Parts: sequence; structure tokens; C-alpha cells
Amino acid sequence: MVEKQSALYSGLKDIQAKEFDVFQALLMLFEKYHLKYFITGGTVLGARYYKDFIPYDDDIDVCLSRKDYNLFLKKLYKEIPSPYLVEHYSLDEMFKYTIIRVENTSIDITEVSDPEKKVSHPSIDIAPLDGVPTNLLLRKLYFTRLLVLRGILTAYYSESINPNKDRSFKEKALISFLRMSGKVSKKLINPTKVKTSIDKILSKYDCQTSVLADTYMGAYRDREMIPSKIWGRGKRYEFRGIKVRGPEDIEKYIKTVYGGFKELNETEAMKARHYVIRG
Repeated sequence: MVEKQSALYSGLKDIQAKEFDVFQALLMLFEKYHLKYFITGGTVLGARYYKDFIPYDDDIDVCLSRKDYNLFLKKLYKEIPSPYLVEHYSLDEMFKYTIIRVENTSIDITEVSDPEKKVSHPSIDIAPLDGVPTNLLLRKLYFTRLLVLRGILTAYYSESINPNKDRSFKEKALISFLRMSGKVSKKLINPTKVKTSIDKILSKYDCQTSVLADTYMGAYRDREMIPSKIWGRGKRYEFRGIKVRGPEDIEKYIKTVYGGFKELNETEAMKARHYVIRG
């Protein structure tokens, strides 16, 4: 038990502190330019139940309205001070994600899911907040197109999927297939063009005028598209001694996205870790 707890919390406070430093730098910029942001995901759970990180969580989730996201990416990111590094595929075509990532380069960490154990840094992901078509048929087509493009990226980057994670036989077979197709796709596919296509589709519908809005490229895909009224104008919540903006109806957000909140046991929490300090 003691050994498990030691492994679970090893380096966690350092990672959380470095991410919070990035968060504060971002908030200063958001407030300066009146950018519309929300905390999302596990950070909402942390603010609601702990007024801090979930004790075993090691990341902060943030989104910006698409308009402000584009403004940040076009020029405001240049105001982020050292030692923070802004990453996006438009700035570095080797960056594999579609979102913006802001890293704190003052310490080195490793992503648990990375089979190659490359050097990484504590970071915050900033996702765009987008809307969806009102028409149900168009919405189905919209999600289908995104799912196909997302699948193409998964195949292209299949070598970065952690092969040691506990998976079902079907999942392992799918990963093997993706890795084989990935070798072919690397010769045929331009991942930057695929990411640009994804952003073009997502940005077509304004989150402020759409019935549904959220961050599709997250882990839950279309499940993250929730009624826009849940976001509302936002509401301030305490997080590690400061006030941050979250969904206006935080209870409905948690119910809709997660079905409620249940604290993980130690085994589940260990599997939920994203990063460890690089030894």
C-alpha cells in the first residue's frame, strides 16, 4: 500500500506546481486581452470538489472560443514569457496534436503513454470551443467527417500508441492494423493538411450561436459536445487560491460529461497518470 502511494504521488506536486505556473501566465494574458476562456475536463472536477487539482491529477484543461483561440495563435502567444514554450502544428509541423500546448520547460518529464519515453515538459493544452450544425442530418455528416480525419491521424501516429497498456484482444488487433497501415500512410498522408482540414470543419460553427458547443478533439469526441447553455457566460470558481472561469452550470456539466463524480481508487488513479518526472 505504501509503495503504491509512493509511486502514485511521486513527482506529482512538482508537476502540478509547474503547470499552475503556466496557468497563471496564461490567465494574465487572457485577462489582459479579454479572451473568453473556460476550464474544462478534470480541472472542472478539481475546482468543484477540491478547489485545486484532483489529488492524483497531473494536468490542467482549458478552452478558448474559436475567435479568441485564433487570435491567441495568430499573435498573442508571442507574449508568453520564458521558460514557457507554445506549440501548435502551424508553428512546428512535427507537433502531432491539433490543439495548442504551452509547456513549462524548466523541468523534464515523460508521458506515461509514450512508448519511446521522449523528453516532455509539464504543460497546459488549450482547445478551441466550437459549435455544431443545428440540422441533425448535417450534424451526423459533420461528426462522420471528423471521425474519419481523426482516424487518419491515429493511423499516421500509431507508433506513439502505448503497446504496454492493458487492452482487449480487439483493441490490440486494431492497434496492430493501424501500425501496419501507418507505415503506408506516412508515405501518402500530409498530417498538417489533415489537421488543417479538421480545424476548418470545426471552425465553421460558432459556439456562441450553436445549440451545442465543446472541444471535439478531446478524449470523449462528440460526447464533449454539450448544450451551450451549460457554458453560458461562465462563472468564477476557486482553484488553488485564485478565481478561474468555468461552466456557468457546473453541476450539469459534470453530470453531462462524466455522469457524476467518483473519486478513483489507487489502482485507477495510477492508470490515470499522464506524466512522471524524468529520472
